[in-house]
Amino acid sequence: MMTTPENSLASVDDEIDLAELWAILWHQKLLIFIITLVVFLTGLAITARMPEVYRTTATVLLKGGQGNHSITAIISGSSESSVDFDTSIKLLTSYQFMDKISRIVQASATRYNVIPWDASQLHQNLSIKQVAKTNLLEISFEGQHPIFTALVANTITEHFITYQAELMQPNSKNNGEWINSRIRTVKALLAADEQRLNMFRQRNSAIDITNMVKVNQDEITLLFIEQRSLKKEHESLTRLLIKLSHLKDDTAKKVAIQVVANTKQIKELLLLTSRQQAQFSQIKLRYLQKHPKYQVMALKIAETKLQIASELRYLTYRYQARLTEVNHLLININSKQKKEKANLEQSIVKFQEFEQIDRHLRANIKLLETLTISEKKFQLLDDSNTGAFFIIVDPAIVPNSPIKPKKALIAVLSLLLGLMFAVFMVIIGHFMSNKQSRYRQIIHASGFRILGELPSIERPRGQRNQPIVDGYGENFDNYQESVRTIRTNLLLDP
Repeated sequence: MMTTPENSLASVDDEIDLAELWAILWHQKLLIFIITLVVFLTGLAITARMPEVYRTTATVLLKGGQGNHSITAIISGSSESSVDFDTSIKLLTSYQFMDKISRIVQASATRYNVIPWDASQLHQNLSIKQVAKTNLLEISFEGQHPIFTALVANTITEHFITYQAELMQPNSKNNGEWINSRIRTVKALLAADEQRLNMFRQRNSAIDITNMVKVNQDEITLLFIEQRSLKKEHESLTRLLIKLSHLKDDTAKKVAIQVVANTKQIKELLLLTSRQQAQFSQIKLRYLQKHPKYQVMALKIAETKLQIASELRYLTYRYQARLTEVNHLLININSKQKKEKANLEQSIVKFQEFEQIDRHLRANIKLLETLTISEKKFQLLDDSNTGAFFIIVDPAIVPNSPIKPKKALIAVLSLLLGLMFAVFMVIIGHFMSNKQSRYRQIIHASGFRILGELPSIERPRGQRNQPIVDGYGENFDNYQESVRTIRTNLLLDP
């Protein structure tokens, strides 16, 4: 019965309720305030050291002339003008243009005590975007000095037309004419190469030249397989005829050869001979040699043996004829192989010639593509020289307030972070501190008076996790009584 209160005491002692938590936090309110204030002031100090960044925006209009070139189509408003916007944005963000702007604003940067700017820093702080469904571009620039930021944005918009004009070299017209003449020359070479290729195909009666070598190689492979099969047959027939010639008229040994015995006619005659021999054996048991049946069967057996000998001679003639035929076939295959090898060599030569024509054709095609791209670039520059197409709608103004850092937001976040950190530290300190001293603090804060501390009982190390169910002595009785009445071992006076 004594184990139940002690277990409930252990479970309650490990928990912390809302009232106790609020009492702990209220007791540590000064520490919470100090930690929150330190974190808040640290955030404000870091924010104060962060540089202020200003942004200004200039709006420009892209306008084309009356031509049909790439830049002149910008004002059309069609979907095809997106390519021209991309071209303008690429020119605005090019390293060459950024380097020119950095040299122009270098003196102003020194006057406003701005760190030296180079092309990469300008490119990093510059952003350009197209206004939806318009021919307007917004050029935004970010910097740490408001006047210098507006100066850079206006310098970019004012010097872009000059930059494009400088791209036009003095001999650009001659270069364009040279490009056009080169394009005409390459087109003529392409036409000649295509004509050579068509004539080559007609002359060789082949549409796919690349497969000619493979076809000849396949033909040579088939002839080699057929030649190997005929050679095996030739060797087999030669051995068989030599063996038959050595046996001469020995019919019994000839029919013992497996190839000969497997012949249809020989097999039938041997089977007939076996049946006749069996019948003749029975006749011998019944009749004498002069009996008509005996003589008739002997004549039949002799006649069958003559047929076998005749069939063997005929079979030998057939083997000889086949050997002669195989010899002729081998001769024909050898001649075909020589012819196919010659064709293969010719095909290789033709294929090399075809590759040469094809390489020349592909090289001219690539050259034509390169010249066409160069021609478009010259057309772009010619287009830019036909009239003003870059109009400043809204120049950049000096910004009044920075866009970052967000000081108010950082201050609020610092305050919340400091408060959470302080509460977390107090709660961690609560769980890690001495419980008796904590209880004394809470009791003292609540207005109670401590009369004394109840006795405690020592238990062996191995039994500390077990409930106290037995003991002896006055201290043990007092300890049991205190466990029944209160949750701590502090005796209070209300």
